[in-house]
Amino acid sequence: SLVKDSILNYSLSDKRWVWDIEAVKSTSIDKTVLELLARKLSQLPGNIVDGLKVLSCLGPKVDDTLTKYLYTSPESRNEFIACLDLAVGENILEKSGDSAYNFVHDMLKQSAYAVMSEEEKGEKHFWIGMHLIANASADTDEFNAIIFSIVDQINAANTYGVTEEALHMNFAELNLKAGKTSIDVSDFQSALSYMKAGVSLLNGWQDGEYYDMSLQLYETAALVSYLNTDIGLMQQYLEILFENAKCFEDKLHGYLVMIQSMLSSENQGEAMRHIISILEELGESFSIDVNPKDAYAEVVSTKSLLCGLSVEDVINGKRMADKRMRWTLKFLTLLCHIFYPASKSAELCMAACRVVKLSIEHGFCSDSAEGLQLYSWGVWNFQQDVEECLKWNHTALSLVKSLGAKQMIPRVTTNVNILAYWKEPLQAKIESLKENHHELLMVGDLEILPLNAIHCCRQSLLCGRNLQTAQKECAALLHEMHQLRQMNALIGMISNHMSILKLIGSNYDSEEPLFRLLGNSEINSLDELLQFCKSNRLVGPTQQCYFDRLMLAFWSKNYEEAAHYAEKYSE
Repeated sequence: SLVKDSILNYSLSDKRWVWDIEAVKSTSIDKTVLELLARKLSQLPGNIVDGLKVLSCLGPKVDDTLTKYLYTSPESRNEFIACLDLAVGENILEKSGDSAYNFVHDMLKQSAYAVMSEEEKGEKHFWIGMHLIANASADTDEFNAIIFSIVDQINAANTYGVTEEALHMNFAELNLKAGKTSIDVSDFQSALSYMKAGVSLLNGWQDGEYYDMSLQLYETAALVSYLNTDIGLMQQYLEILFENAKCFEDKLHGYLVMIQSMLSSENQGEAMRHIISILEELGESFSIDVNPKDAYAEVVSTKSLLCGLSVEDVINGKRMADKRMRWTLKFLTLLCHIFYPASKSAELCMAACRVVKLSIEHGFCSDSAEGLQLYSWGVWNFQQDVEECLKWNHTALSLVKSLGAKQMIPRVTTNVNILAYWKEPLQAKIESLKENHHELLMVGDLEILPLNAIHCCRQSLLCGRNLQTAQKECAALLHEMHQLRQMNALIGMISNHMSILKLIGSNYDSEEPLFRLLGNSEINSLDELLQFCKSNRLVGPTQQCYFDRLMLAFWSKNYEEAAHYAEKYSE
């Protein structure tokens, strides 16, 4: 076929075969090749074919990590290995080391799998899954090491209609475990697949002895749906969760996911109303109308309390055990994430100081760290005390590390990088911001990711990087935030990007996909973007636009214009 299509040719002048490698790669394998391979397999002894069928169900490479659970007796194991060795002699498999086998080509693996009927595939997968469950001790390191293989086999069997309904609750629990393990290693796509399978096996919400598992499946399914930006599916899971949860506390995980989704899609007002309501239910009232003088007094009183504590007292001191109090801290810090981009300094400081005071009274936890960092921002904002600010900012990072809160480390590192601007050169943290962006993606922290991305763009503009490089980096981050539906980050980033383009003498193309990110084709300049922000009362983005206009005017030596925008920025 390759010769016929002139992809593979014999060169008389070079006296050798020549080919176009890209054309070879793009050439599809004809069905007749599969038929030939299937015919070759059918000519092998039945026991060899059976061994190859098992191998084709397991993956590209298999060693005794799995097979020792499938063939537990010395006789059956030796027989299986002998069959695989014979397949090696037939150039179907290749062997590496003492016990690892893999097909020499994917087409051979596909052929070994294709010779089975749909029913036989299901039965083979189920046989493998059940043997792995039966022969690996549950809740041990060895069981955890093969959890994905177990669940993949059970789920594959189920897709072919082979299962055992009496064990569906057990299978659902295994999917829940595999999903949570996937989240731990930042594989959110696989986690969603496992959650879908688990919910399907559950066959509707279950009360009684399976209530806790139902609760965990639906709240975890909602979370990974959000992390995969499938908001419609997230809402479906949350609706069932809220309808069936027995008490307020059982809904809190769902509320957290719902509010994070709102914050991502610019529904800050609705998110804030939900948070205030949840805090009241938790016994913590909070007013969103804060007088700056009251906020200043709160910063002073909090600073006085912290003066009685050393850094070691915080890192090694009392831990918060009250679950309701931990939830209170979590939702108070969420309020701060609404106040920060809206430039509501007084409200932010009041919420942050509340987190710190509750931590001093009830013990410290991972959310206390964020409260300390936001308090340190308030110390700078009201007192310009840089040393106090940086002291507690870095203490917060030490706290989450001492707690082993790995998921929180990138989040707290973001604030360390941002607040470092007040002490270190602007360019000092650009690489750390970029590295931390990757870490935030890895742990699925879509709440703080936009803030880190905004500062990556801003630093690219301000720190003296090559503007062409800065433009490409900013454009890439813009597209990423759009793909992740982090709409709250886009306006400030677009302002940065437009400023960079203006500096390099490039016009913003209204047909460029970046321009359609806001869904508004009328925006063709920084002036129009600023007007868009003002007309929609977007305080934080409006300040960002003023800041970028200020810098452009200053760099162009238009000092009167720069002073004008500086005044607007500080209003």
